[in-house]
Amino acid sequence: MSNQHVRIQFPDGQQQEFPQGVTLTDIAQSISPGLRKKAVAGSVNGTTVDLTRPILEDADISIYDAVSQEGIGVIRHSAAHILAQAIRRLYPDASFGVGPVIENGFYYDIDIEKALVPEDLVEIEDMMGQIVQED
Repeated sequence: MSNQHVRIQFPDGQQQEFPQGVTLTDIAQSISPGLRKKAVAGSVNGTTVDLTRPILEDADISIYDAVSQEGIGVIRHSAAHILAQAIRRLYPDASFGVGPVIENGFYYDIDIEKALVPEDLVEIEDMMGQIVQED
């Protein structure tokens, strides 16, 4: 194999060569547009990565969708970061404690001067939507 290609091994043991720098998005698309559309993250040599990270060496890969345990974990982790960013924008003096993904979602311990009311949650949700739109 030349150094311009990488060997990709799929979970079922099948292998295929791709150009060096291929992404999980590219690989998912090559399998099926439906998989590409459903994919939320993946793993390369056992490390969870986003779909756009270039693969520069031979690798064992998996692609996760939003219904897989791994995919749900990635979505919850990302949502926690978006929540924290929204809180930081709305309440710049906020302090953050732990914020892990848990079995049924995620949470953040947040210390702010103001007691939050339901209307604040709408504002936080709107800010999260803006952040997602910013990509």
